[in-house]
Amino acid sequence: MKKKAKKNLRTDYQSVSFKQFVADYKESMFRDMARDGADMIPSFKETWDYIEENMEENDRFINVLIPFMFFYLNLILLEDNKEERKKHIWGIWYYLKLDEPLFKYRFKEESEKLVQYVDRLVLKMIKEEYPAFLKWLHYYK
Repeated sequence: MKKKAKKNLRTDYQSVSFKQFVADYKESMFRDMARDGADMIPSFKETWDYIEENMEENDRFINVLIPFMFFYLNLILLEDNKEERKKHIWGIWYYLKLDEPLFKYRFKEESEKLVQYVDRLVLKMIKEEYPAFLKWLHYYK
């Protein structure tokens, strides 16, 4: 009796399917964060709201946005719980996407560094999910 050969499920991170997976995953996460993201990271949300409220009265509050984001991101990276860490990184990514035009206008250089750093972290998390997605896709096709 012949053994059935398994299909090679090689992970190609340069493929069109991976790029589409990344785009779909980010879109899905953005929708999820828009729906209930503020409740997922309450301590960040409180400070963010405080800064936004005071920005309306005093433009100087805008100068603390990027340092606050870097501080919170570094604080998140110290988190031992992997699921909590991932949830908070997605939260930072979401808020960066929300105010990206403001950041690019006021803090082009600083915000580019932050966005690139967060995008690398997000891509790393998505890469961890991709092999499981391929297995799921192979199983259901």
